[in-house]
Amino acid sequence: MKRTRILIAIAALIALPFMMAAVNIMMSWYYDLSYPQLSAGVVSKNYQLSKIRMPGIVVDHDANSNVIDSMYVSIDSAAPPTYIKYTGQVFLDTLSYNFKVESMVDTSSHEGYDRDGSFYINTINAYGKILSSLSVPKGSSGKYLKSCILLKDIMLPFQPWLDHDQPVYLNFFSKKSFNSRCFDPFRGFGSPNGSGTCSFWQGEGYYNIVLGDEKLKFKLPTESGALLFSTSFDFPTYVMNFAVVPERFRKHVNASFLVYQHHLYMARKKQP
Repeated sequence: MKRTRILIAIAALIALPFMMAAVNIMMSWYYDLSYPQLSAGVVSKNYQLSKIRMPGIVVDHDANSNVIDSMYVSIDSAAPPTYIKYTGQVFLDTLSYNFKVESMVDTSSHEGYDRDGSFYINTINAYGKILSSLSVPKGSSGKYLKSCILLKDIMLPFQPWLDHDQPVYLNFFSKKSFNSRCFDPFRGFGSPNGSGTCSFWQGEGYYNIVLGDEKLKFKLPTESGALLFSTSFDFPTYVMNFAVVPERFRKHVNASFLVYQHHLYMARKKQP
């Protein structure tokens, strides 16, 4: 009797990975019915998420928040305070209620986008139409953004991907391929940085953007560092950027912006 129980337990352990794989496949089929690739565009009853086709790739910017940085408080009371900075990619023009985005077309033969290139200030209206793409000298974008505020990227350094109360969250992760090198005890041997982190699984992430009472659903490739059951911190931190128009401006214009692989997507109400 004891031997039978041991054999059943061993069989269950052997069968568990296959059962999990089967459930994962069936769940993937289910989610694929309502989650298109981001590049294909996304729609719900009243909203849409679509790519803004502008020249080049989106450029990041920094701006001062209204929070004083306590690390740089001066004993000189006459010295101006230092504010904590934040990052973003999209500017809201508070006079015209259009959006402005700086982009760059790489014209160098080098890898990367910070050595040479043509820069543009793109003006986008509330419905995602590009009104103009103005070529500007490198480093001169500031003078074209004087009446603008930078929308804050609200994605956190350790994004709680599985928290459904977030405006963007990961609804399901589909495991596609397993990285057995994570078990290699000599992985990273000889590297000054050691073995580093390792993702056991590569697959598909099914994401939701919450707008009002609706959800915009799309999928993107992603990975997980968990062998079996993933937590938020098992997924990559810097998958995308996401910004929204501040509440005080929403009676004039309302949109959200997602940046993925330096390309811009706009979430907004469908045009009447």
